[in-house]
Amino acid sequence: MTAGLPIEGLQPDQAPPLSIPFSFFALAPLALVAAGVFVAASGAEVAASRWAPQAMATAHLGTLGFLAAVMFGALYQMIP
Repeated sequence: MTAGLPIEGLQPDQAPPLSIPFSFFALAPLALVAAGVFVAASGAEVAASRWAPQAMATAHLGTLGFLAAVMFGALYQMIP
């Protein structure tokens, strides 16, 4: 029980303007592009070992940059 508070669903009129979450969704592919540019700039050093600092930076830039931007966009989309 929620201590007497009414439980209501999400209402479309409470949603923020589309430009707020869309800015995060548009930023997500840029993280993947940045990871690709980093791979192109690093050359064979990225593929030398998965524990190489360049390989770890590429993995984190690609995955965390993309996923964090999408998750924050979805979070702002649901915040009333």
